[in-house]
Amino acid sequence: MQPCPDRIKIIIDQYADVFEGIGQLPGVCKLTLKEGAVPTVPPPKRVPFALEKRLKAELDRLEQMKIIEKVTKHTDWVNSVVIVEKANGNLRICLDPVDLNKNLKRPHYPIPKFESITQRSAGAKIFYKLDAT
Repeated sequence: MQPCPDRIKIIIDQYADVFEGIGQLPGVCKLTLKEGAVPTVPPPKRVPFALEKRLKAELDRLEQMKIIEKVTKHTDWVNSVVIVEKANGNLRICLDPVDLNKNLKRPHYPIPKFESITQRSAGAKIFYKLDAT
């Protein structure tokens, strides 16, 4: 079955506000640490001189868009910044949360079995695949 661009466009037009700008989830994310977790502050990674101004500009832009916020007080956990130059020349700013991840207590969510999914979708006529990357 081929996607139907006209129907997709109608849906996008009908719910245009959903597709505007950067989405934000309400509330605060709470992370649960394992018992005895010791906070880490790794030494800062060196930023190549050629990227310093662009990094500062991108951080300022992300702060203005309220995607990130400046931390003005002490924090026990710090993640290293990893900067990747994208093919188009823009910077992708990532965090390396390896130490934090090792110390998180994670909730477990069972993955539904294929048979269960196919049974629930029996009789369905329209299917859609969404790639949120």
